[in-house]
Amino acid sequence: KVYNELWKALSELKFKGNDIWGELNQTNLSDFSQSLKYTKESLEINGIILKDDDYNNLNEILQIFANFQVGKTRLMEFRKHLTDSGFDIEAWNTQIEENRKYKTKYEKLLIDLRKKFQQKRRPRQASG
Repeated sequence: KVYNELWKALSELKFKGNDIWGELNQTNLSDFSQSLKYTKESLEINGIILKDDDYNNLNEILQIFANFQVGKTRLMEFRKHLTDSGFDIEAWNTQIEENRKYKTKYEKLLIDLRKKFQQKRRPRQASG
């Protein structure tokens, strides 16, 4: 049950990440931030039941999501200065590329984690 709850929270977070990737606006950023907060809280609440390696893997994924959130927040700040003569297009493009790396990384880690969670759900075969 704990793994299902955490997987649901991570899936929702991924969906919110897709939303913010597709359209960066304050509503999507706020929704993503709320989902990240909920998922972190769920991990802490349920952490006592998790194996250490699962807990550490989940924390790693959440850290990458948090980095993605920071990057998206930076882009929102850059956007505020689009009309300024001091707008730094190189910094803008660099941040977009960093966000792409975070997104690719958390997507890969989620695939790996899903496989691991699926193995835990499979009944063990009796040997002998």
